[in-house]
Amino acid sequence: MLLSCGARPELLDNNNATSLTLALQLATAGNDALADILLAPTTNAGLLDVQDITAQRSALHRASSLGLSGIVKKLLDLNANPALTDKAGNTPLLLAITHGHTAAADVLLAPSAQAGMLQVKGASKMSALCGAYEQGLAGIVDRLLDLDANPALTDRDGNTPLILAIVHGHAAAAEKLL
Repeated sequence: MLLSCGARPELLDNNNATSLTLALQLATAGNDALADILLAPTTNAGLLDVQDITAQRSALHRASSLGLSGIVKKLLDLNANPALTDKAGNTPLLLAITHGHTAAADVLLAPSAQAGMLQVKGASKMSALCGAYEQGLAGIVDRLLDLDANPALTDRDGNTPLILAIVHGHAAAAEKLL
């Protein structure tokens, strides 16, 4: 209704956030209709990859960290950039994995690999593979290994993915490297 009455989704707030980014902050897994409505106007305005000032997160970062896999897929279909990092160095894939959002991570795997972002270490100085092992996301671990994620990368404390899986009690994930 607001769009039909002349609302302008291309405007940014004082934090450089788009209407879409703000809608995603309010969204939940079953309540993403407003964000869905704002996808096309935001894209048409050329603002799909705009990052806010505070956290430097784009709409794809927000949707990924919330596990909104449907919105993540739509954003990628609209050519949102999976290679953007936020202020802490996190990619959308790292955020999805860190928050345990398997479906969102699964959608992000191939585009992130194509963008060369599988080895990036974010805020926790942990690669996507380390994060998937730490979270016990065995299916994501399989896909990351298939996409040539480097199992020798360590986290900030020198832990390998295998050590992270063992320490966090994720036997199924640990067995992938044994």
